[in-house]
Amino acid sequence: MSEKFLVSPPFTASDQIVSLRAGMTLDEVNNTLGISPYEVLSNVGGEVWTSYHFRVKNYIVPVTSFAQGLDDAGPNRKPTSVDDLSSQNKGDLQFGEWGTLFVHFSDGKFKSAISEKGMNVGNEVQIIEGSLNNHNQNGVVYMINDKYYAADADGVLQGLENRCCRRNERNMGGSGKRNNK
Repeated sequence: MSEKFLVSPPFTASDQIVSLRAGMTLDEVNNTLGISPYEVLSNVGGEVWTSYHFRVKNYIVPVTSFAQGLDDAGPNRKPTSVDDLSSQNKGDLQFGEWGTLFVHFSDGKFKSAISEKGMNVGNEVQIIEGSLNNHNQNGVVYMINDKYYAADADGVLQGLENRCCRRNERNMGGSGKRNNK
């Protein structure tokens, strides 16, 4: 036999994911996504975590010419470059990158969902937000190559190497004094 087969789990797409609404049942989520969960990750005390696979939609864009000015007129013109605005959301649909969506149900109702990439980016955003919150009381803080700087009275950037984390001190009931251990 010369046929080859690819085995892949069922997947959904972002169009369906953004249609999820708080309070949906598991069946409603499955119907919206068009698939059943890939696996149940946790089921403890009415809190259920499931996973679904999704794929990102891409477009295959035909590029007819790299010459500028060819076929410029008319609504049916073909893009001359992948950077051409008319090519951005047109072409043949192809599913690309795989991802895993983690879905949280509480007492049988949809509560939230996050992708693997969303968790990683979300953690980075929280770190940046925390850094900005820790420094915002003394004016704007600039981060350059993982080091923090603030402008002095003359507008010259000064390093903030030994800056303590005020948020943690407040949360731990600290006095707010700098701890230089």
